[in-house]
Amino acid sequence: MTTNWQQLHPKDIATDGVHIVDVDKWKSGNALDNLPRTIFSDIDGTLLKHWGSIEKILENPPEVLPGVKDKLQEWNLKDYKIILTTGRRESMRDFTIAQLKECGISYDLLIMGCRRGTRVVINDRKPDSLEDTAKGITLERNKGMEGLEI
Repeated sequence: MTTNWQQLHPKDIATDGVHIVDVDKWKSGNALDNLPRTIFSDIDGTLLKHWGSIEKILENPPEVLPGVKDKLQEWNLKDYKIILTTGRRESMRDFTIAQLKECGISYDLLIMGCRRGTRVVINDRKPDSLEDTAKGITLERNKGMEGLEI
């Protein structure tokens, strides 16, 4: 169903029953700023310390990187959907879930088996928006998320 946001509320905000949108931002093409985002994040080297190999990951306790818990809490409060990706094989799913739970990392979806090559997000631009709907951020390995703004 297509929604005409400007007809939903005549004043400053509009809603589709789930999200509240600033009509002025919608008109200017920036309404997506008000909607919950979907975050795709790698695990090793981004959320948890990357030990260099699967064998070392298995041998060492998980170490949450700086700023990760605060950033995840911020995204949870904003109702962002958090999708974790990893190059770890599917056979490591139970181990990975246990590590994430031990570290207090909550998420919505876990995608296993991503290859080591470049990861690309492709999305369409909404016809009534000037804003890009896909972004990419590359963090330095094992530095965490302190100061990260999206």
